[in-house]
Amino acid sequence: MVLKKNDYYLNKLYKNPKARIAEYLAIPDQKRAEIFLLLRRHIQFEVAKGLNNDQRKLLLEALDPDDATDVLQFFDKNTQKNLIESLSNDIQE
Repeated sequence: MVLKKNDYYLNKLYKNPKARIAEYLAIPDQKRAEIFLLLRRHIQFEVAKGLNNDQRKLLLEALDPDDATDVLQFFDKNTQKNLIESLSNDIQE
């Protein structure tokens, strides 16, 4: 059943590029990171770039450190720095 539900989300993300970000955000919070990791790399890039910084932070927090590092590489150095600082500030609070 889990595989079929994941397939449902993946199909929605692959079949509707114009609404890809909205489709991604419609995935339940607890499933988003799992589904994100199942996407092809270029789709991960597109989704990550289409999220706002708060949504990016939530994604990075949900990923293990190695995967989060891979996602950070999608962004320019300034965006990487801002996301890392924001995550660090959240940890300190």
